[in-house]
Amino acid sequence: MTPNYSVLFWFRRDLRLHDQLAMAAALNSGATHLVGVISFPVQIIPLADPGLPLVC
Repeated sequence: MTPNYSVLFWFRRDLRLHDQLAMAAALNSGATHLVGVISFPVQIIPLADPGLPLVC
């Protein structure tokens, strides 16, 4: 039976893909899903309406 699990990959500083050794390891781990996550400081996200939620 093949394991069914997900891997969460947190982009810490940028969205580069070509030299992400940890992402390569995650992709080769046998996980059925890879979920990429990145968070930006509020100061660098221009908001048209300050009342809009930051979660997309």
